[in-house]
Amino acid sequence: MNRCIRFACPLLVSFAFLSNSYGAESLTPPDDLAKEAGMACIGIAQKYSGESRRFNPEEMKEFIMEQVNDCRNLLTYTMFKPDTATVVLEKIESDYGRFTPDVSEEEAKFRNYFHKNIISGAQKASKDKNFREEMVTLGGFTVASPSHRNF
Repeated sequence: MNRCIRFACPLLVSFAFLSNSYGAESLTPPDDLAKEAGMACIGIAQKYSGESRRFNPEEMKEFIMEQVNDCRNLLTYTMFKPDTATVVLEKIESDYGRFTPDVSEEEAKFRNYFHKNIISGAQKASKDKNFREEMVTLGGFTVASPSHRNF
């Protein structure tokens, strides 16, 4: 009986650790999914950022990259765990609404337009594989050719 306990206890403990590590890993999206989402979001940003050249380039680049990161998070989790998408979207909208930069009315309109379009683009890309692939391709061209980038 004593030998059985010595054998069974470590086995049960190791099984508990393995089951916990399996559950924790399933909360993190795979790298290839995050990479695809990132490329798609760069493509979406390129599509909607044409007007950004009229404003301060450094501030626009910073703003657009923040929006691309939010888009990537939303798209990744929408594809990986669709039930968490609303939580991610609510956090993005909450964070976006907190920060009001001191910019012209025209630039503020552009920022709101861009934010709305990049978020709706992420939602569309999560549901429409063809659109997502098109945006991944556009994102690849954007990364490969910095001189043709809008931001």
